[in-house]
Amino acid sequence: AEIYQQLFNRAPDATGLEYWTDVVAKGHASMADVAVAILSGAQGSDSTLSQLRQQAADAFTAAVEADGTEYSGYASIEAARILVRGVTADATAADLDVLVKAAVSFADTATKNPQVVEAIAV
Repeated sequence: AEIYQQLFNRAPDATGLEYWTDVVAKGHASMADVAVAILSGAQGSDSTLSQLRQQAADAFTAAVEADGTEYSGYASIEAARILVRGVTADATAADLDVLVKAAVSFADTATKNPQVVEAIAV
């Protein structure tokens, strides 16, 4: 259930949850394999959300590299996590731009001041 929540911001349908739980329980796949399979099989709004999140992550990486932004350690993980969680299936290009700029700023601040991440980590 957590995989669906992380990937698509929703609970899995009962049939899908039962299927993947059985696959893992029988040792046919690891949780990582299941996550990749679920992501690869995304359709509709799930696929849209995944694509938008990938676009945001790509833009974030490019911006960090281009700006020379401080970006390392736990702060980098949190900045990326917050960015990805902020992307919704109805996000526009302008929305993604705002989110990426905010995440780059946060990454820089949090890397230079790790206590920021500790204070807001959830």
